[in-house]
Amino acid sequence: MACDRCDWNRAAGDRFCSGCGEALRGRITLRLVLGSLLCLICTYIISYELIGIAVLFPETLNGLRSASTYIFIIVPTIVYLFEIGGVALQTYFVLLVAACFVSAFFLFRDVPENIHKAMTQKDYLPFQDSALFRVSTLFAALMTFQMSVVLIVILMGYELESLDIGSYPAWAQLFSLVEASVWEEVLCRFLMLGVPVSTIAYLTRKEGRNWKLALGGFGIDRTVLVFILFSSFMFAAGHLTNWGLWKFLPTFAFGLGCGYLFSRYGLHASIMLHFTVNLMSAGTWLSGSEINSISMIVFPVMILGLYFLISYMLRASRFLRDMFAGDQSI
Repeated sequence: MACDRCDWNRAAGDRFCSGCGEALRGRITLRLVLGSLLCLICTYIISYELIGIAVLFPETLNGLRSASTYIFIIVPTIVYLFEIGGVALQTYFVLLVAACFVSAFFLFRDVPENIHKAMTQKDYLPFQDSALFRVSTLFAALMTFQMSVVLIVILMGYELESLDIGSYPAWAQLFSLVEASVWEEVLCRFLMLGVPVSTIAYLTRKEGRNWKLALGGFGIDRTVLVFILFSSFMFAAGHLTNWGLWKFLPTFAFGLGCGYLFSRYGLHASIMLHFTVNLMSAGTWLSGSEINSISMIVFPVMILGLYFLISYMLRASRFLRDMFAGDQSI
């Protein structure tokens, strides 16, 4: 958390803030090293997934010509509104793909500048505070958490229910996973988090607040936290129909991660976290084998994720303690 003099002192080239005493340039820590490694891994995964979309795009567009799907909402069960097909479905898919590529652009937009600061000025804080760093480390932490839940459920003797999209042709899998990555974020983060927060800000006439708040990036206070919890609950409840009760806890945690990214950085960050997790099967589509460069990365990611899972849990507890000890605003 920065005070109102941190940016001024950082611009002046100072190493510490004259207002709060916070270090402004950072130092090389275990968190930075492990996070940087995860950034490299996630950059590779996201690039692979985007290539997978590009390769399967013509086949998917052609397959959708004779297919149809339902536009749905979460209330918290899934409610199907209307059916679309043909050209309308193809247009919908193009918009979904465009949203993924645009989100990736915004995710990586500041990376060159942040790396330049780290290399030339030894200023590591901008990189550690970047959307890419947060997406990468949350990706690992949430993967570790979900696999831990899966292992516990299996050891307890319960059968895991799941949505079997593996039997779908590759183009149908691609459409389903890309749709979930974007549309579920629109429903649960934009509509259930961004719109309420921007509406409250408008009604209370908070300084500097406008409609752009609906796209996220407004920070976190008590009000925002309530809507993060609400949207995460709705997100998790919407997965019960096709996945079973075991899915609620890891999906709720995933919703918290997406809610944090949305509130801290914007809609593009939550879409990219969702996208990175969902499109992991791109390795199978492109290689034709279950054993590929993406699947081989999963175990190292979860090892690194254990560190960040513990780290984020500790940071969240401290943040909540400080939040309720004082009066923070959006």
